[in-house]
Amino acid sequence: MARIICKFKLDAIKRGLYGSEELHSLEMSPVCSNGNPENSKFWKWTPCGKFEVSTVNKSATDSLELGKEYYIVITDVKPEGV
Repeated sequence: MARIICKFKLDAIKRGLYGSEELHSLEMSPVCSNGNPENSKFWKWTPCGKFEVSTVNKSATDSLELGKEYYIVITDVKPEGV
């Protein structure tokens, strides 16, 4: 099973409408090599990129802070019924 851990910084939280629902869009970029040893390791393998996601679930974004760093984990999905 594949498992990749990425480290991104939250650059923007944009709000808009999706039909009649309030839409919360997150824009993130990979951490940079800023003297932080862990960030230097992540930056070595992912020096550029972009992660964007939008949700109508406001509570999912309420605890996020602009400029803060977050891990994003990419892993395989098990087939249904397994």
